[in-house]
Amino acid sequence: FTDRLKDANVNTVTLFNSASAATGQANASLFYLDYGGFRILANGLRDTAFVDATIDVPGKDCVAGSSGNTDSDPDAARELFGCVLANQNASPLVGRFYPNVFLLNSSSMVPACSNVTYEGQAFGINATVSAMSSGTVVAAVVMPRYTAGVVVLGAENNNSGVNLSTRLALNQAPAPSWTNGVYAITAPAATFGRAAAPDGAFDLLDIGISVTDATDGVTLGTPRNMRPADATACTSSTCTHQKLNGAPIKMRFGRVRLQNAFGSEKLALSVPVQAQYWNGSYFVSNSLDSCTALSVPAAQTLASGVSPAGTAGLYFYPVDTAANGKNKLTSTDTVPTLASPLTAGQSTLQFPAPQKPGWLDLILDVPDYLKYNWGNCSGQGTDALPNDFPCARATFGIFGTNSPILYRRENY
Repeated sequence: FTDRLKDANVNTVTLFNSASAATGQANASLFYLDYGGFRILANGLRDTAFVDATIDVPGKDCVAGSSGNTDSDPDAARELFGCVLANQNASPLVGRFYPNVFLLNSSSMVPACSNVTYEGQAFGINATVSAMSSGTVVAAVVMPRYTAGVVVLGAENNNSGVNLSTRLALNQAPAPSWTNGVYAITAPAATFGRAAAPDGAFDLLDIGISVTDATDGVTLGTPRNMRPADATACTSSTCTHQKLNGAPIKMRFGRVRLQNAFGSEKLALSVPVQAQYWNGSYFVSNSLDSCTALSVPAAQTLASGVSPAGTAGLYFYPVDTAANGKNKLTSTDTVPTLASPLTAGQSTLQFPAPQKPGWLDLILDVPDYLKYNWGNCSGQGTDALPNDFPCARATFGIFGTNSPILYRRENY
């Protein structure tokens, strides 16, 4: 680790000044640019030019290359010592040295879709923190052996004073740690935990980073601009965190909703599909969602007396063979299409006209973060948790044919 001892010009120290004739001491101003301490090992300081080869001949007057200060051969008539002057023992430990400051070198927040992310949906968090030496005399450098700083994320919506960091999960493997004096968070699949009941919306969600070292009192350098557990304004000296670039983002509790639809068997039928979020009072359309991709589930025909089992699918029922039977619909009579991804939070399941009366139940496959508690919906909703797929019923023509009468009025 000799390369971490530098002089004022940030050059590796290999030479001391000439020794003083009065004291016999040689001095040098050194900077140790790393964490911890160091000691000079035995023979670490060497003067190889002390012996004048024209006067003290190596091999005759001293032992060449040796720094020994004991008789090399006590039994010999001529007693020789080393030609090199050097310290004989290791020095005491010098230091402890520690960082002057932590610096947030780079950071970013990457929403899942444009500037909006659903609770429980993966989004990106990236940050790089360095443990830096003081730059007062020589340029500051990263201290490569440093590993002690505690890195903590904070999350706060609109300076509410409520720290939401317990809902953050980096999901980074392996977990971030100090390596060569740098702490790097690279978490493309971080999540903000989804609540069991609708909450938010957190449309001004800031995420910040804090680094502390309780032993040495080192903190994150300015500009700190966030104190997630306090709603009062803070300054660069009283703030505890630095916001990540890209903040704030919109974090919303979301769901996908289907609506029942009915119409004539002679006409195409549209089943509305809508992404929604909780605005703090009720669910509204999430017009910022143009990313969620959905697909038409597989069709199947249930046996008589069997209901959907709560998994995604288009569920057709046995055909009623009676002449006046209401359900004549089979899975091949109408094969829907679905525009994907959503546009401004909207799409439709489009069923072609089947030319037969009947109905089917549909359960749409959506990500976990877009499920909801839909009650007893096609075999779901028994646990009262927001973990049900959206479902609906599409009905064709079973309410009878259209009347040929356009207008009727009774006279009295």
